[in-house]
Amino acid sequence: MEAGRLRAVTFLVLISVASISYFVRLLLGKYRSASLWFRAVVTLMAISGVTYTAVGLYLAEHRLGRHSDLPSAKLWFFSHFDSLVGGLFLGLMIALLLSAEFWRFERGRYAHLWRSPLGSFTSPNQLLQPTAGREENHEGEIRK
Repeated sequence: MEAGRLRAVTFLVLISVASISYFVRLLLGKYRSASLWFRAVVTLMAISGVTYTAVGLYLAEHRLGRHSDLPSAKLWFFSHFDSLVGGLFLGLMIALLLSAEFWRFERGRYAHLWRSPLGSFTSPNQLLQPTAGREENHEGEIRK
């Protein structure tokens, strides 16, 4: 197998496996509370990823000259269809990555990416506690 073809096939198979695995993860209990929009985007991403892989593998055989029976008009159609489905997959992936809901579900897996250099804290808006020996009254004034 040629190195260029091996690279292309590996890329296409990785796209297909990633889109199918993310679709399977959507069926797990963690994602049951996800919105309809989120589930629809992941489902369309899985379908477009598998379609992109199928058309890409079909075109890879024809580009290498192993199947010469495909007319040029059909090859042109499949080539453009491959670009269309790949663009749809990329657009859906960008929409998913820009969505706050995606990061809410993925926060546990990628928590190391946004850890604070000052240490972890429970909430950035946590209430300040009065210093030792001081108390707050009901109006928020500090008295000694």
